[in-house]
Amino acid sequence: MTTDFSARCPRCDNRSFEPPETLDVAVEIVCHVCGHHGKLVEFADLATLDGIVDDIKKRARETLRTQVAQLAVAGAEKILRREVDAKVHADLLASVQSQL
Repeated sequence: MTTDFSARCPRCDNRSFEPPETLDVAVEIVCHVCGHHGKLVEFADLATLDGIVDDIKKRARETLRTQVAQLAVAGAEKILRREVDAKVHADLLASVQSQL
C-alpha cells in the first residue's frame, strides 16, 4: 500500500507515531506519550483510513475475480462432462451464480 501514514492520539493529540508494519483497521496502536491504546481506526487520520479502505476494496476485487474465474472453470468442466441439455445447463448456471 502506498498510503502515507498519519495519526494522532485522541486523548493527548500526540502526532508522532511510527507506521505499523501492516496498515489494517484492526491493528493495535499505543501512544507512547499518554499510554492510550486502541485500534488504528481510532488513531489514523482520514486520508490514512481512505487509503486503507481503498486497499481493502482492491484486495476484495482481486479475490472475487479469482473466485469467479475458478467457478467459471468448474462450471465449464461440469457442462463439458454432460450431454448438452438446456435445463441441466440452466440449473448449473443458477448453482454457479448462487455461489457468487
